[in-house]
Amino acid sequence: MKTVVTLSIGMMIGSATLAAAAPSTVKAVLTKFSFSIDGQEQNLKSEPLVYNGKTYLPVREVAEMTGYKLNYDNKAKKIEFETKEESFLNNSSLTPDKTTQTENKTYNVGDVIETNNFDIKITGVKYENQFNGFSAEDGTTYAIVSFDVLAKKEPVAYPKWSSVDFIDIFTLDTGVEYMGSSAATGSIAVNEWSSVSVAKLVKPGVKVSDVKIADPVLRDRNYYIVKF
Repeated sequence: MKTVVTLSIGMMIGSATLAAAAPSTVKAVLTKFSFSIDGQEQNLKSEPLVYNGKTYLPVREVAEMTGYKLNYDNKAKKIEFETKEESFLNNSSLTPDKTTQTENKTYNVGDVIETNNFDIKITGVKYENQFNGFSAEDGTTYAIVSFDVLAKKEPVAYPKWSSVDFIDIFTLDTGVEYMGSSAATGSIAVNEWSSVSVAKLVKPGVKVSDVKIADPVLRDRNYYIVKF
């Protein structure tokens, strides 16, 4: 399967933008932030750019991380994404096995969820036009979920846990399950409580009905669901 995208200034995926060179000159800021795919933190070789409230990521690196082969036609100004045979996005191992998946447990805001690998407590959700120094795009607002977490084990694949390792799935009151395109704040230490948050851009008036908490150690697709 091939997906062909013609670039002008950039391509937007969720709240992040992948950009090719534009003919005009702009002033942008180099920045660093947590970047994860399906809860797995990734390391970018190139620092992302922030311009006019949007984050621009290196398109080739992101394509490779998500299992695509990237072909660039400079003359036509066209980027072609070609699905690899063993694509990250099409890997059947990412789909829960219904025969082995246990029933998801449901909790309320303020409940302390205790597991062998972490303890966690959702403290609330709020809706604001700014998050971590960034302004929401026109026609959107940030849904910000705050929580306290006690990580009991060190991560294996990367230096530190990120808040999106625990929460990256919001269910909206429109019935949509919103995964990915998360912004995060706060650092998570091991063996001590940390207060952090995860935010996603939503349309004004749309509310978060619940969040799904994942175990970043087991990564078994069994969730602890907290209702708002």
